[in-house]
Amino acid sequence: MSTRHLYADLERALSQLPADYAKIIKLSDKILKLVPNDPDALHVKFSALISQEAFALADSHFSIVQKLNSSLAKELVFEHAYLLYQQGNTKEALGLIRTTKSNIGEGKVEEKMIRQLELLEIQVLYKMEDYQACIEIYESLLEATSEEDPFYTELIVNYNAVKSYTQSASSSSEMSESIDTYEMSYNRACVKIQNGEINEAITLLLAARQKCREVLEQEEYEENDIESELAVIVTQLAYAYQLLHRDAEALDLYLGILKSRINNPLITAIASNNINSIKQEKDLFDSAKRHKVAVSGSEKFTLKQKKILELNGVILNLFMKQNTLAIAVVKKYIEENPNDPAGYLLQAGINYHINKKPAKTVEELQDYHQKFPSSVPITLTLVQIQITQSMFPNAILTLQSHLAKAQPTPLMTSIMLFLQSQSPSTLKESAWMNSLPTKNKQLAEFKLKSGRVKEAIKDFKDLYDDGNKDLGVLCGLVLGYVMEGDLEKAEKYFEGLKVLGKPVEEISASELDKIEIGIFATKKVSVAVSESTAEVQTKKIKPKKKRKPVVSKNFTYDPEFKPDQERWIPKRERQSYMQSLKKGKRREELNKGPQGAAVSGGGIGGTGSANIGGKKKEKEKEQLPVVEKVEVKEVVGSPVISSKSGKKKKGKK
Repeated sequence: MSTRHLYADLERALSQLPADYAKIIKLSDKILKLVPNDPDALHVKFSALISQEAFALADSHFSIVQKLNSSLAKELVFEHAYLLYQQGNTKEALGLIRTTKSNIGEGKVEEKMIRQLELLEIQVLYKMEDYQACIEIYESLLEATSEEDPFYTELIVNYNAVKSYTQSASSSSEMSESIDTYEMSYNRACVKIQNGEINEAITLLLAARQKCREVLEQEEYEENDIESELAVIVTQLAYAYQLLHRDAEALDLYLGILKSRINNPLITAIASNNINSIKQEKDLFDSAKRHKVAVSGSEKFTLKQKKILELNGVILNLFMKQNTLAIAVVKKYIEENPNDPAGYLLQAGINYHINKKPAKTVEELQDYHQKFPSSVPITLTLVQIQITQSMFPNAILTLQSHLAKAQPTPLMTSIMLFLQSQSPSTLKESAWMNSLPTKNKQLAEFKLKSGRVKEAIKDFKDLYDDGNKDLGVLCGLVLGYVMEGDLEKAEKYFEGLKVLGKPVEEISASELDKIEIGIFATKKVSVAVSESTAEVQTKKIKPKKKRKPVVSKNFTYDPEFKPDQERWIPKRERQSYMQSLKKGKRREELNKGPQGAAVSGGGIGGTGSANIGGKKKEKEKEQLPVVEKVEVKEVVGSPVISSKSGKKKKGKK
C-alpha cells in the first residue's frame, strides 16, 4: 500500500469521534516503515501514545524523534512537557515550560502557544502545591480574557478552585456570585469547610449535587458518567458530615461510593481512608483491605493527603497489634519528614500506650516541644500527660513557654487557669497573664478568685462597656465592688441583674427555689418519665431512719453506753481472742467461757488423734477477721443495698 492511501486512512481515523488511538498508532507505524523520519507520522504517533496514557512507550518514541528529526523534537515542547508532568518529573516539566515561554516571540500563533503552556504550567504548579503561583497566572489570564469568551467561565471556576486551597480565600463571598454553576457551588463549599462553616458548606454541597444531576441529564449523559461526576461532590459532602460527627450519614455516603464502582481511583482512595477513620478499631480485617485500596489509588494525592494516609496506616497497625511494623514505619516517617510534628507525636504515643513508659514519654515530648514550640498538638499532649502524672507546675511552665511564642486561644487560657487553680504556690504569679487577651472573662474571674480585685474589676468593666452584660460579668462587678467596700457601685450593677428574665427584686421565693444552680444545689430529686404522657415528675428521697441498737431484756437504756458489738459471737471468734494471742495468754484460759470448748471428733476416738469411729473429720472453717465497727455514709443518689446473708433459709438448721 502506498503512503498516499495510508495518509488518507490516517486522516479518516483522526476525524472519527471517539478517536481509535490503537488504529492511529498502527497506521503511523506503517507510514514510518516506509518513511522513517516522516514528521507528521512521528508527531501523530507521539500524541496518540500520550492520549492512550502509554507514557513509557511515548517516552521511548520521543527519544527516537530526537535522533531522527531534532527540529521536530523542539516543536513538540508542549507534548514533551505534558509527558514529563504525567511521569512525575514536575520540576523538569516546569523548567521546560518557562524556558520555552521566554524564547517565544510575538504573534497570534505564539500567543496561542503561550496560553497553552500557561495552562499546563498551572497544572504542574498545582501538583507541586504552589497554589499562590497558580493564582497569579490565573489572574493574568482573566485580565487578558473577555467575559463574553466561553473560556472565561472555565477560567473563573478553576481559579476559585485553586483559591479554596489557600488562606487568601477568607470567605466564599469573594467568589463571583454571577456564575451559578454546580462547580462554583462546590468551590464555595470548600472555602466554607476551610473556614469552619460546616453547616453552610453542607447546604451548598446539597445544592451542587442537585444542579449537577439536572445539568448532566439535560445534556443526555449516561448514568455512569453522571455518577462519576457526582462522586466528587458526594465525597466532600460525606467529609462535611464527618467533621460534624454525623458518622452514620457519612459512612452511608462513603459506602455508596464504593458500591457504585466508579472508575476514579482518587475518590475511591479517599472514601476508603475516611471509612477507616470512622470505623477505628471495628472490622480491622476489612479496614486493612480498604487501606491497601487507598494506598494503590494515592498517586494523585497531595503531599498532605499522602502523609495523613501513611499515619493512618500506622494507627491501623497499632489497632491490629502489629507494633513492630508500626514502630518501623514511624521511624521511617520521621526520617523522611523531620520537620513534621505528627511523626514525633505518634512515637510518643507508642511509648506511652504500648511500652507503658510515661516518664520516658514526658522526656521525649519535652524535647519535641523545644524543637516545635508553636505546635499545639505536641503542647497539649505534653500538658495532658503532665496533668495525669500530677505534675501541675511543670504543665504550667510548658504552657507558659508555648504562650510566649504563640497567640493564646480560649482553650489555652482555660487550661492555664485550671492549672493555676491546682497549684496554689503559683496562684498569684502574673507573668503568664501578660500574653493573654486583656478582655477575657475567664481571666477576670481568675483574678477575682486570686485576690487581685482591682484588676478583676477593670477587666469586668471593659467587658461590660463592650456590651457584654451577661450574668457572669454583672456578678463579677457586684462581687468585686463588694470586696472593695464600694457598696454604692455594687448596688448600681446589682440593679442590672436579671434572673428568669426579671429583675432580682421581682422574683418570688417560690420561683427562686426552682432555679437550678448546679453544684451548689442541696435539693436532690429523682426524675421519672411517664410513658403515656411523657411528663417529668419529681420525687423526694425519704431519709432512712436510724435503728436503735439491740440490747438484752431488763436493760436500762443509757444513750452514752455503747454495748459490745461482739457479745453474740463465741469468745474464740472475738477480736479480743486474736489480740490476746499476741500478748501471750494461755490458750486454755481463752477457751473457757459460757459457750464451752469445741472438741473435734466425738464418741469413740474422740481424742482427735485418730478417727476410730469411722466418721470423717470435719474441716475446720476458715475464720475471718472481725472488724469492730464499719461506718457507712450514705451517698446521695445511690441505692443502699442491705445484706441479709445472716438469715437462715427455711427448712434448714
